[in-house]
This record gives sequence, C-alpha cells and structure tokens, in this order.
Amino acid sequence: VDVEAERLELLRQEAIDAANEAAFAQAAATAVGGTSAHATHSVVRESDRHAQKLAKKAAKRAAVAVKAAKDAGAIVDEREISQLVLGGQAQLDYEAEWGQHTMGLDGMSPHETREMLMNLKPEGTKEYFEKKTLPSGTEREYGDGYEVVTIPPPRLDL
Repeated sequence: VDVEAERLELLRQEAIDAANEAAFAQAAATAVGGTSAHATHSVVRESDRHAQKLAKKAAKRAAVAVKAAKDAGAIVDEREISQLVLGGQAQLDYEAEWGQHTMGLDGMSPHETREMLMNLKPEGTKEYFEKKTLPSGTEREYGDGYEVVTIPPPRLDL
C-alpha cells in the first residue's frame, strides 16, 4: 500500500468535492436572484443573503482545498478539476470571475455557438424598439436617498 499515493488521491478528491459544493452553492445563490447585475430594486430577503454567504464560504473552502492539493502535487492543473465539477461549469465561473475568458465567437463552445445561431433573426429582418420613457406629466420628488414618482393616469379619448 503506497501511503503517499493514497494521501494525494485523498487531497485530490477533497478538492473535487469542495469545488462541487462551491459550484452548487453558487448555483443556489444565483437561482434565488441574489447576484443579478441588472437588478431594479435593492430589496434582498434574508434567505438570499444567507445563500450568498454560504456560496462565499464554500468558494473559500474550495480554494483552500484546491491550493492544498496543488501544493502537494495531487493536482497539476486546475482545469483538471474544472472538467470534473458540474460538467466544466466551475471553469466557466472561474474564468468569468478573473476576466480571463475571451469574448466573441472564439470564446464560445460549439453548443453556445449553435444556440446563438438558432436565435438569430432571418437576414434582412428589421426590429424597431419604442423609446422607453415615463409618460408626459410624470412628477418626481427627490427625498433623502429615495425618489417618489407620480405617474398620471392614461388619457381616454371620448
């Protein structure tokens, strides 16, 4: 029985398990809507904050476990773990977090490219978008850290 090989395999498995846990926690935190970049309000439920907190803790534990396994030589390349964790989703999250993934078609997987092509409109299609503004007659009152917007009722043609 090779004790060193078993220790390295144990470290590698701990790193993979920690990375899986972190990926699931991050997915749960994202699913509850706590990490939207296009939020329209700042109301956050306590459970959402708790999910985000758990995701951050799991990510820290995973980073420590991966570093320990890497330092011991159980993991040669972090991409090795990312391929095992949630079908490579951890690698995508890692690259997005550090800003290392390329943009555009070169950065897309074949599946993403296929999906993008399916969502394209036929050639020559024109789309016009209505300007989104508040109706005329809208009044704004600015308070200390908030804004009250009064929108008039729609006009009815009689």
